[in-house]
Amino acid sequence: MWVYCRVGQRGYYAARLLAQRGVEVRNLLGGIVTYDAVVAASTTKTHPKA
Repeated sequence: MWVYCRVGQRGYYAARLLAQRGVEVRNLLGGIVTYDAVVAASTTKTHPKA
């Protein structure tokens, strides 16, 4: 299971709580804000706007 939140802190706590209860879980480090920034940066580099 993947968990995430806006900036990562709540996702981290949720992942720890679930892992302590035996759930195989991954956390999206940095949250969705960081993920969006990385995706936007990689998209801009590979597909520049005209």
